[in-house]
Amino acid sequence: MMNAFQEAVAQHLGMLAVSEEMERRVQEHNRRLDRAIQGLRSGAIKVVAVTALGEGVFAHFVESASGNEYCVLERQGELSCSCPDFQKRNQLCKHALAVLLLKAGDIQTSD
Repeated sequence: MMNAFQEAVAQHLGMLAVSEEMERRVQEHNRRLDRAIQGLRSGAIKVVAVTALGEGVFAHFVESASGNEYCVLERQGELSCSCPDFQKRNQLCKHALAVLLLKAGDIQTSD
């Protein structure tokens, strides 16, 4: 049985059930997921503001450990990020994963 975060990742990847492809993709994200979890727990990654831009569209402003601020844009449940990692790979980065974790309530932050 999948938890809320796993279901959100599965939806983002366009999959309804756990498959070998899903497992492979989740493994690819493990390093970024670990960084998102550790960053949220330590306070190194913070969602500093959320702005509603329209129906189902939100801008989550995320401060990274480097001190840079990135915008995680949420459109109808789909996420994108302004960080170089997301722009290069077009896959979930630690900032987008941090937003998902917080929305799912699966993480306790340092605050």
